[in-house]
Order: sequence, then structure tokens, then C-alpha cells
Amino acid sequence: MKIKKRHLSENLPGIIASAGVLLLLGLFPLFVTKSYHNITITKYLYFVIVSASIFALCLITRIASGKPIDTSKLNPKNPTVSYPDIFMVLFLLVSFASCISSPYRFSALGGGAGRRMGLIMIFALTFAYFFISKFYTIRKTDLKIFGGVFAFSCLIALVQSLGFDPFDLYAKVPETSKVNFVAFIGNVNVFSSFVSLGAGFSAYMFCREKEKKSSVFWLAVSFISFFGLFTSNSDSTYIAFLVIYALLAIMTSKEKESFERFFVLIFLMFFAAGLFSILRLIKGEGVYKLPFLTELITNFKIVIAGLVISTIFILIIRLTKIPNSVIIVLNKIIIGMIGVISVALIATFVYFSWINTDAQLGNLENYLRFSDDWGTYRGFVWDRLLTAFKGFPLTKKLIGCGPDTVALILKDVFGEESTARPGYYFDNAHNDLIQYLVTVGISGLLSYVLLLVTVLSKSFKSESVEIKALAFAIVVFFAQSMFNIIQPITTPLFFVFIALTQCSVKE
Repeated sequence: MKIKKRHLSENLPGIIASAGVLLLLGLFPLFVTKSYHNITITKYLYFVIVSASIFALCLITRIASGKPIDTSKLNPKNPTVSYPDIFMVLFLLVSFASCISSPYRFSALGGGAGRRMGLIMIFALTFAYFFISKFYTIRKTDLKIFGGVFAFSCLIALVQSLGFDPFDLYAKVPETSKVNFVAFIGNVNVFSSFVSLGAGFSAYMFCREKEKKSSVFWLAVSFISFFGLFTSNSDSTYIAFLVIYALLAIMTSKEKESFERFFVLIFLMFFAAGLFSILRLIKGEGVYKLPFLTELITNFKIVIAGLVISTIFILIIRLTKIPNSVIIVLNKIIIGMIGVISVALIATFVYFSWINTDAQLGNLENYLRFSDDWGTYRGFVWDRLLTAFKGFPLTKKLIGCGPDTVALILKDVFGEESTARPGYYFDNAHNDLIQYLVTVGISGLLSYVLLLVTVLSKSFKSESVEIKALAFAIVVFFAQSMFNIIQPITTPLFFVFIALTQCSVKE
């Protein structure tokens, strides 16, 4: 009996951590109280309270068990303290120093002048990272719960795009603003980052999962994720899917079965696009106007062409015996093509932005020419923030002006000019690297980048498909974060994924 009690006390931190992960992966994305008008503060309070409480309970129960440190892990191959642990702590310490030395100390503490991503939230992110990475062991069921929640959110977004509101989430939202809010996430830019995280994870799992039932599950989630793409009303989602397909083309072309699944994903994307268009036609009134890229990809001519081409590739891969030597060559060709296309896009962007600035680009103006208006005034805020950073004293260059203080920095440095072009104050850089550079300085940015680098370098060497899928989703999220906002709804989930890569996996 004593042995059982001792065994329970030693396992209790893991049980509590498992409950915490379910609260963050399963309930957090769905948690709302009074529709969209208070969703940011609702999610903020939920994450802070849950992460701090679970971390405290795990720590207390581990100390009470008489084994505060698991000595079995004290070896060079699996150290108790890893490089990601070190950089996560450094990120917190720099944020703390930045906050207490900030001229906007109280705003930096709670993030009140921004999106509630101040020092309190950074503490919460750190708590979540450590209770997950140190006490939790990944269960595949938990990841499927997240996949189910993600798919459900995308379906709700689809229903809303057709003019229905089954959960009365649009209460108190003006009719003209409804297009800017989606599912249980809120702002379309935030939903875009949520779709990026879920779609990246599910797509990789489908392409790489060997177990049949699991692969079917992730196939279904991936199919539903395309409705998230079409309803997000945000170009950053297309950036995320472009990264997903570019990376999967390189990764899957080394193996016949995975490569076939890659084209199955492409087929399903166009199938979902066609279905989305048909549903909109059936509904008729009450549907909102589609943005340029969504209107392009859901055009029936594009849909039919995409279905035919992907079907041809699927049949070629399935019905022919492709030798390994050909697969190796094909993989190199795909890498070369993606490289050439990437260089061509960059060169085109540079040409129209700084060489031929008078050429008429039509709908492509906002994509191929950098200006203050580029990316819905992202060009404006990036230019102003980098200019402000150049004028910072050395101390502020190193540790920044305080977490989540972009709005205050712009107002102090540029005054009314900071609102002259867009007509409103930016409270976010719409780029994670620039945001961290000006708010927590070079030291905070470096800690954040090294955290990601060490996490990814270790994760992609893992033998676990789940760990690799988590790392893949992190890359996809990071790519879209170069154009999106830091906030307390999906940024915490990003850090949860980072923490999960540090765990072991069991059935």
C-alpha cells in the first residue's frame, strides 16, 4: 500500500500536467464568455491563471514527493536543463529587465497599451513551457483532441462565412465589422495564425503517419483546415499554406507514399475550394465579398485545373514503379524549382519596389511593391519602428522599451505622424522579430531566436513523427508571424507547441 501511495505521489505532477495540457490544447481555443467584444482579455486571463496554477501544482507535488529532481535524467544525452530551457529563461529575464527599466513600466507589466502581451503574459508563457516540458509526456490522444478542436473551429468559421451565427458570437459586433471576426478565436489575423498552426501540424501528420486510422483522422482535419484558409480573410494564411506546400514538396518527394499523400492534399484543397464556392452560391445573400487570393483560388476554372493536375500526379505515382534513383533526382529538381521561384519572387519584389516604381501592377500592387501602404500599412509601421530603434540609446537597444509597448513608442517618437497615414495607432508591429527588437531589445530578440533554433534543430532529428510535426507547425507559424500580430490567443499556443517538442511521446 505504501508503495502504491509513493508511486502515485511521484506520478501526480505528470497527471496534473496532463490535465493542464488538455486545458490549453482542448479548451483554451474554444473558451469565450461574452462574444467577441471581450475575447482578448478572456483568453488572456484564462491562459495566465491556468498556466500559473498548473505550474505551481506540479512544482508543489514534485517537491512533496521527495524527488524534486529526476536523477535518472542527469546524463549528457538527456540533460535536465536543455538549451531551449536556458533561452526560455533568458527571454523571461530580459523581459523582466526591460519592464522594470521601461519608461512605460505599468503598461509593459500588463500590456495594457497593446494586446495584453506584457511581462505577466511572458511569465505565463514560461510557466506553461516548464510545466509541459518537465512534467508532461505526450499522449497521441491529446494531440488528436487539439486536431478535433481545430477542425471544429474551422467548420464554425465556414458556417459563419455563410451568414449563420450558431453560438451568437457576433453579439454587439457592428454589421460592417463581422467579416473581421471568426470562430472562437476573434480577429481574422489571429484566426489566420491559429489556422497556420493547426494546418501545419495536421498536414505533416497526414503525410508522415504510418498508422492507418491516425492517417485518416489527420486527413479529415487537413481537409477541414482548407475551409479555415478560405474563411480567414487574411493574406498571412496564404503565406502559411505556401510554406506548408513548399516544405512538404521537399520532404515528401523522398518517399513514394508520402509524395502521393502530398498530391492528395493538393487535390483536397481544390475540392474544398469548389465546395466552398458551391455553398456560397447556394446561400446567395448574406455572404461577404472574398479577398483577391481567395476569389482567385475558388474560381471554378482554377478549381477544375487543380483537380485534374493533382489527379494526374496521383495516378502517375500510384500506377508506375518509380525507382529510388528517379526519386532522388526528382527531389533535387523540386528543391531547385522552389529555390528558383523564391529568388524570382524576391527579385520581382525588389524590382517593383525600388527600381521600376512607376509600373502599374493592379491587384498585385499591394503584394509586389513595398511602400507605406504595403500589407495594409505594415510597410508604414515597420519603417517607423526601425527608425525609432535607430534612435534608441544603447541600453534600450539592448533590452528594449518594455514588452508590448509598440503604441507608446510610436506615439512618443512620431507623435501625430504615427497615425497620419493609417488614421489610427498601431499597437503591434505585425512582425514578431521587429516587435521583440523594439520592445525587449537585441538581447530579448536573440533569446527568442535561439530558443526557436535550438528547439527545431533537436526536434527534426527526433524519431517521433509527432515531435517532427510539432516542429513543422512551429516553422509554419513563424513564417506567417513575420506579417501577423503577437497576442494572447494563438501566441500562447505557439509556446505550448515549443514546450511539447521537449517532451517524450507515448501511445
